[in-house]
Amino acid sequence: MSKLLDYEAQMFTELLADDGLLIAGRGLGVHRLVSALIQIHCDPGSLLLVVNASQLELDILLEAGIQSGTAHPPQVISNQTGAPDRQQKYLEGGVFFVTSRILVVDILKDILPTDLVKGIAVCNAHRVDEMSLESFILRLYRERNKTGFIKAFSEYPHLFTSGFCQVEKVMQNTFVEKLFLWPRFHASISLCLEKHQPEVIELHQKMTAPMVHIQAALIDLLHNCLQQLKRASPSVDADLFTVESALGRNFDGILRNQLDPISHSLTAVSRRLVNDISTLRHLMSCLTQHDSVTFYQTLTTLRNNAAMMSRETGWLMMDAADPLYVHARDRVYGRKADDKKESGKSKPADKPGASENVTAASSFQDVNELRLEENAKWHLLTDVLAEIDEQNASAEKAGNCTEPSRTLVVTSDTRSCALIKQYLTQGGRELMESLFRRHFQPRIGQGSSSGRFGKGRWPKRKAKAQTGTASKAAKSTSSTSRSVPAQGQGRGRGQGQGSSTRGRGAASGGGRGGGGTASSGATGTTTSSNNTSASTTSEKPTSAAAAAAGDEEEQFDAEFGIITDPLVAVYPLRGNSDSPSASRVIEELAPRFIILFDVEMEFVRQIEVFKASRPGIPLRVYFLVYQSSIEEQRYLTSLRKEKHAFEMLIRQKAVMVVSEDQSARAADSAALSRDPRSAAETVASTRKAGGRKKAVEKRKVVVDMREFRSSLPSLIHRRGIDIEPVTLEVGDYILSPDMCVERKSVSDLIGSLNSGRLFNQATAMTRHYRKPLLLVEFTEKQSFSLQAKGTLQGEISYQDLTSKLALLTLHFPKLRVLWCQSPHASAELFDELKRNQAEPDAEVAATVASEKGAEAPDGSHYFPLTQDFVLKLPGINVTNVHYILRNVSNLFELSSMSKEDLSSVLHHPSNAQLLYDFLHNPPAAAAAAIASATKS
Repeated sequence: MSKLLDYEAQMFTELLADDGLLIAGRGLGVHRLVSALIQIHCDPGSLLLVVNASQLELDILLEAGIQSGTAHPPQVISNQTGAPDRQQKYLEGGVFFVTSRILVVDILKDILPTDLVKGIAVCNAHRVDEMSLESFILRLYRERNKTGFIKAFSEYPHLFTSGFCQVEKVMQNTFVEKLFLWPRFHASISLCLEKHQPEVIELHQKMTAPMVHIQAALIDLLHNCLQQLKRASPSVDADLFTVESALGRNFDGILRNQLDPISHSLTAVSRRLVNDISTLRHLMSCLTQHDSVTFYQTLTTLRNNAAMMSRETGWLMMDAADPLYVHARDRVYGRKADDKKESGKSKPADKPGASENVTAASSFQDVNELRLEENAKWHLLTDVLAEIDEQNASAEKAGNCTEPSRTLVVTSDTRSCALIKQYLTQGGRELMESLFRRHFQPRIGQGSSSGRFGKGRWPKRKAKAQTGTASKAAKSTSSTSRSVPAQGQGRGRGQGQGSSTRGRGAASGGGRGGGGTASSGATGTTTSSNNTSASTTSEKPTSAAAAAAGDEEEQFDAEFGIITDPLVAVYPLRGNSDSPSASRVIEELAPRFIILFDVEMEFVRQIEVFKASRPGIPLRVYFLVYQSSIEEQRYLTSLRKEKHAFEMLIRQKAVMVVSEDQSARAADSAALSRDPRSAAETVASTRKAGGRKKAVEKRKVVVDMREFRSSLPSLIHRRGIDIEPVTLEVGDYILSPDMCVERKSVSDLIGSLNSGRLFNQATAMTRHYRKPLLLVEFTEKQSFSLQAKGTLQGEISYQDLTSKLALLTLHFPKLRVLWCQSPHASAELFDELKRNQAEPDAEVAATVASEKGAEAPDGSHYFPLTQDFVLKLPGINVTNVHYILRNVSNLFELSSMSKEDLSSVLHHPSNAQLLYDFLHNPPAAAAAAIASATKS
């Protein structure tokens, strides 16, 4: 990792001085601050814990720690590390990345020496709420360690503005008193990044006429779906149902979170509208990122699916869907001269699958007459690469080229990355023809384009063998960053099927007043196609014959990323979890030119930080954006939302009231109080023994290790009940020696009933505990309803959920079913159930259901299989089975007993008669006797 920038050093100094929550703009290098904090604690004399880090952040921070050259790099503690090994590592000191579930268990079982912990760094602090494991960890840490520090980090400011006093709640749950805000328009950040700005060239490509009509139709369809959903769900925030809001990448998640509380009342139409909105948003992205054939193939797939038309895609029946299909078809097949007069008229869509295959088959015979409209930005990319070639050639002639110049092309996803790679190697027309054959002629054209490369606007490229080391970018992992395009003015240029406007200028970060652009955006991680981190192609054109004559060494170099001179790397920001981080790709590839084929605000900021850390090295950035398009509006909307979020946080910080003891460093801190009673109830009365407080007995609950994925153990601990984690074979919570609880969420309950697992769990609980309980727990933000409206059936069916529950209660009369609306209600119910009950023994609970602990609730020893066999006999039930197991030694003794003896043992003459007839009469007579007894 390079040296911290000036504003990063200032951020780091402030955070070191006081515990606090740091919120920075996306891509401004929060991971660099965490990495700097890790480096100063990579020492055996210090013990630092890092929690709540994503896999992407974990890879970045681990590699940064290794590259720092410290003798004690950070380590990862996972479930593969045993408890003794974890304890030994903690005692050795250093920096550890620990999963939250393991860390909370280590604290509760005293495996972690909390008094030796120097501090805890919390990543993604926006995810910390009252019921999260991270909040539980910090609470336990503050109870045992009053001197250690807590540092919280986040780069998602918009998540702190939703809800009421969200940032104050996060600060309370992380036990910090200071709030540090660092937006892109901060004076220190703007001053630092504006000193060393990259050269920025904006190229605004005009969309073709069919693309303009398609975009208008999609916006109209999306607006209609949003308005229908708004009328169907009046309780949801009205600002959410706008086209501008729907353009955000996280809109689907926001919408589903808003609808979760009323999910039980949503009709089938409302659920279909949610799916339609997601489909339309996907089509909007495909319009600007992919080619015409892929876009049209997606539309025809939706239309030809008759089942989807009738039940799930109501937007296909809207008027705006007709011009959508007409113009999407025109981009592929073109339009005859006679039809041009009717280009402005919309035709009703044909029946599903009526003529698509016929038209495709006839068109394939004369494929050269197809329009096959290419992505207009492909031609723009070709001209940019040609310009870079010319500049490299002139630099070589002048002798100014000291090292090979590298070009990085950035796309939004792996699909776009693969298309650009094929375009640069095959040519545009050949690529479009191969896509057409693949999607619309799978039988005739299968494999017809293999080994052929047409004459596209960019010739075929082939990796040239050259001595060098393997590209580090091909093995790198994760990170993020951004930059800001400037408002430039320049000359216009014709580009292929449309035209582009070219603006040249320096990057501008956007001032405090919001002028210019201040970036923010989406996370960027993925690998390119063919399982490599970047698709690389040489810029020196070669003939097709030379390409076919490449030897094995050249193929090996091209496949495994041997650096070629010069180099073009195509990198996707999303689409593969194994991809390297964008910031790491920039740092290790060190490109001279960066082409943003798809503009992402986070990556733009990463470029700014990269250029500021390398002030003397030139860097040119090309922005390829469709003019007046959805992608341009999405980019600007993201900038505006982040700026608006920081302005709200600044206003909240000015009027925020922070408790003096919010850090919970005092011995009797109210923030760590575990008394569930109200303040009035805790006031001592002088009429009761002079105000003397009654001694509070310690209570505990034995909890299964796997239950720490939920928030219930944390809420139980807050009510003054100690938690003892143990691996349990029967039940999830042991409240007393006789009381066992199996907790199920609604989804887990349905899955357990369908698989039969709940039957086995109920059998084990009723066998070993007097009071088995089944707790069905609902999510706090969702409806308190087991099934949605209209799903209840009038007749009993083995597939119906309520019928399965009824059978469960009939099968296990001792089992009690508890229904709780939220985890808070479950914790309160546990508190009530534990009153006047004996405390459970963790060692005994851990041995239940093992060979040692096979003991019935009444203390009699038996084998479970023996009990199951006896229960199958006529006249034997869960009430009298223990009488037989207690008084009869074996099956021979049972068959030798008289009817009177059986009646005295079972205490029920009718049951004794059934059992006697079964043991002594022939099978047919016994069956008849049992049937008659059952009828009577």
